[in-house]
Amino acid sequence: MSTDAARGHDAFISYSHAADGRLAPVLERDLERLAKPLFSLRAMDVFRDQTSLAASPGLWSGITAHLERSRWFVLLASRGSAASAWCLKEVEWWLDHHGTQRFLIVLTQGEIAWNSAAEDFDWSRTDALASALRARFAEEPLLVDLRWATSQRDLGHRDPRLRPALLDLAAPIRGVPKDQLDGADVRQQRRTRRLASAAVTCIVAAAAIAVWQAREAIRQRDEAARQRDGALSRQLAAQANELRVREPVLSLLLAVQSHAIVPTTESMTALLRTTNALPLERLHEHGQRWFTLAVRPGSDELVLGDGRGGVYRTTPDQPALGEIAAPSERAILSAASALALSADGQAIASGGYGGIITVRRAADARKLDTEEAHEVFITALAFSPDSRSLASAATGGRLLLHDLASGRHRTIDTAGVDLSRVAFSPDGRLLVAGGDH
Repeated sequence: MSTDAARGHDAFISYSHAADGRLAPVLERDLERLAKPLFSLRAMDVFRDQTSLAASPGLWSGITAHLERSRWFVLLASRGSAASAWCLKEVEWWLDHHGTQRFLIVLTQGEIAWNSAAEDFDWSRTDALASALRARFAEEPLLVDLRWATSQRDLGHRDPRLRPALLDLAAPIRGVPKDQLDGADVRQQRRTRRLASAAVTCIVAAAAIAVWQAREAIRQRDEAARQRDGALSRQLAAQANELRVREPVLSLLLAVQSHAIVPTTESMTALLRTTNALPLERLHEHGQRWFTLAVRPGSDELVLGDGRGGVYRTTPDQPALGEIAAPSERAILSAASALALSADGQAIASGGYGGIITVRRAADARKLDTEEAHEVFITALAFSPDSRSLASAATGGRLLLHDLASGRHRTIDTAGVDLSRVAFSPDGRLLVAGGDH
């Protein structure tokens, strides 16, 4: 005998697979769940061949073992079960061993009629029962009519139309009045909902705590990283100070790296001290403050702009500055804030306050018409590699691309972001601009 059969069943469902193959699993599942205690596997044990019958050498002997251990017999009556040899054998076995006192009929298809005068089923109109039930019932049984359910393709759990039939079947099987069983099921559903709500609340609280812990861990990690970087910056600054006399170049590299990691007071001090201690060669002495400079691509030629708008051209080995544009007396309003030197060395572009850009060549110097486009002052200039175009950036987020042959320009939208740098790619197909944002 199998272990399942030895444990016993509260009910045994006999049915035709062809007629009630979809309804029988629903009845089994919902009968076991009706008023189920919260932490119990099921409220009752219902036998159905496809879920309870294990492989065995003898099929009928296995079924009879489960029949012997079942307390109630539930017949899903239909034309299919009436014609089924297996259903007939199960019904006959039950009637021979237990009679009809614990025999429940669920009508799923066809007709069942009772003849009161004959105290038996009206077999002229009954087609859902096998003849083995002839003259077996002493009085008319109470049928559970589920003929409507066989036409439902999606019969879900706790379908309100199915609930009365479940209560009609479960009440006698469990020996509990129908109204008490109904109330117990409702109370159990409420407990389940409350428990589910509490579980959701706990999960949300746990998730919130986990998020807080994650953010706190990130904050602590970032703080640890800041302290680590600060300690490393100060260590490099100290090493730069120690090597300032013996290894001035290495000292400068260490100071630069220290300042790049974290701009601490120690790194700035080390950088200034090392710079002042280096044996640097001064190219030119100039009375004005330099505002900007630009280097010609691929050479050591550079142009410089000072605070009064003066523009000068020089190389490291040139003894004097070559004046390109004379300084003005208007002080800072004339300062050259941006310079660019073309790749062929033939053109110099300068820009400053007022949004004015001047392009100087060997033969002439002309201003580009940008006063309406660039409203305040120019921040960056760049020649294209072929020296035919000039890109200019200014405060207010304006980026212009100038055609130097025609003097016309087009505006590139930058969403109003202030720009401080602009550059062409080596092939001239890409223009890049960026700023503080």
